[in-house]
Amino acid sequence: MTPKPASGLVFFIDRSLGRKYVAGALRTAGAKVEVHDDHFPQTTPDVEWLAEVGRRGWVVLSKDDASAATASSARRWSPRASAPSF
Repeated sequence: MTPKPASGLVFFIDRSLGRKYVAGALRTAGAKVEVHDDHFPQTTPDVEWLAEVGRRGWVVLSKDDASAATASSARRWSPRASAPSF
């Protein structure tokens, strides 16, 4: 049995992970998922979308090292924005 994601938790999929596979797998597992291109133009600078996603309290999933590095800059606008390293 697969555990369900915490209620109210929203995963935000960065454009580096695409629109289908990761989002689809998370949705199949019962997660609430938002995709970058559904909310922002592809040309939106990382610092802008990271700040907004942080304000919304969403968990960012990305494979883009530049996004993680930019997250520290985004914290200036949103103390909730973060990019833990795993």
